Amino acid sequence: MGILSEADLLKREELGTEKVRPRWLEAIMPSSALTVDYSKSHGRKVSEVMSEAVVTAKAGAALSEIAALLERKRIKRVPIVEDLRPDLILCNFQLPMGFTGDEIVADIATRLQFKTRHAHANR
Repeated sequence: MGILSEADLLKREELGTEKVRPRWLEAIMPSSALTVDYSKSHGRKVSEVMSEAVVTAKAGAALSEIAALLERKRIKRVPIVEDLRPDLILCNFQLPMGFTGDEIVADIATRLQFKTRHAHANR
């Protein structure tokens, strides 16, 4: 499983935005890290550009745990998985300070129900 984020798309050779490091730093970096960076900036397929080390959370995780995970890993979104399948992607802006945990859980539950109904209707 992988995830394609805006960060994966921003560091592109054709845009002139690929990572540029000083030569001295490249000389001491492991070649595997340089290879990955080159492949991501020059890749043409999603599988070549996406991040493979996906950080996920379980559907039953406490919102405080997810908020801490977002902060600790310095990420904006986390896929919520159930039975090894992604159910939804929770974004940092969905965890505002003004809402109680119950209100956020109710909102997420409503979105999941809508998504499930919508998916079944489109089959």
